[in-house]
Amino acid sequence: MHSSLKLQFNLITIGACILVVVGTMTLPGAIPTVAWAVAAVFGVVAGDLQSRSIRASTEAFRNARTAVEVREALMSNMPGRVAVIAQWVLLPVLLGAAWVGGNLIAGALGGYALFMAVRDLVALRAILRLTPTAG
Repeated sequence: MHSSLKLQFNLITIGACILVVVGTMTLPGAIPTVAWAVAAVFGVVAGDLQSRSIRASTEAFRNARTAVEVREALMSNMPGRVAVIAQWVLLPVLLGAAWVGGNLIAGALGGYALFMAVRDLVALRAILRLTPTAG
């Protein structure tokens, strides 16, 4: 199974994303609450869709050895395809919200990191179910 589908990798990624969010909070200017709220909502939606995709194609994800194979497994069903689309839709929406909020770097960079952290937290249970239980 590809490393991106393992618990340790996901926990490290979530932690790193949270550090980026906290780091961007220290930048001058207002905290971009609207951009971050949008990012969090998109993260919940994309994480739920990824979870559904993993449940729908469990064996394809378990057999994925490369990042390309993980992407193919994700794109093999409708929830996975919509999760990818949601991620691409988020980018211009997040940039616009960050621009309007007056803190482009914190809004966009911190917002995207927040999106990734929330998405991966929501999908974590599905990731855990990919690991075969011993015994």
